[in-house]
Amino acid sequence: GASAAAMPSEAARAGGTKLFYGWWIVAAAAGIQLISGALLGQAFGAYVAVLRADFGWSATSLGLAASMREMESGITGPFQGWMYNRWGARNLARAGLIIFAGGFVLFSRVQTLPQFFGVFVIMALGMSLSGYLTLTSVAVQWFERRRATALALTAAGGAIGGILVRGTVVLIEAYGWRTTTLISAGIILV
Repeated sequence: GASAAAMPSEAARAGGTKLFYGWWIVAAAAGIQLISGALLGQAFGAYVAVLRADFGWSATSLGLAASMREMESGITGPFQGWMYNRWGARNLARAGLIIFAGGFVLFSRVQTLPQFFGVFVIMALGMSLSGYLTLTSVAVQWFERRRATALALTAAGGAIGGILVRGTVVLIEAYGWRTTTLISAGIILV
């Protein structure tokens, strides 16, 4: 990642006519949050419904996967901070997005509940590495005066992703959940 000393300050760019580059960082971070939210974060309930119908798995078993996602974030957080400092936000986010997309590809092949749990942990890891901690950390580095606005806009991507969950539901209804997971992997990689 770029160090704070190498970044042009927000104040130094205020008089220029070009858009401050930090806002592009915020837009990219919000876009990643939007994709994560729309495809899995807030769309998890849509997958629960079809997995219950296809496999007969209980809501409790599938709810355990959501709990595992939260637990994964808590466990990996300190390691993620170390990786962020060592490899930078860009590399960490790229790796996370590749893992996230790979998890969706594996998700398309799931046949058993233990497989689902394993794949869900992989997807959760990818979401974490390319998600909130990484994205807000880099956004904070670009801003001094408008930091709160930058963080709010970054986080808004996830909320907007919740609104776009309907697109994921439409894909599931039109193509089935397995094809939707492959489409989701493609969207993430793009």
